[in-house]
Amino acid sequence: LSINYSLRMILGLICYGFSFVLWMLIVSKMNLTIAMPLSVALVNTAVLIGSCLFLNEKITFIQGIGIFVIIAGVSLISIKK
Repeated sequence: LSINYSLRMILGLICYGFSFVLWMLIVSKMNLTIAMPLSVALVNTAVLIGSCLFLNEKITFIQGIGIFVIIAGVSLISIKK
């Protein structure tokens, strides 16, 4: 088996490994019922904003409402009882 290692591939593997270690650290310190929805919300919002900034995608009105709902939901989850 011959694998051609490129700089992008190595950087991608390093970033993936770092994200895995960071996720394990977060899960060990935080309740999973809060950590999972928070991470999903942040990733979805970051992908939409990143695609707008780097790929010149347009954010539609419905997507804007979706971001607002996500941020409101994360805020509600974060409130201590």
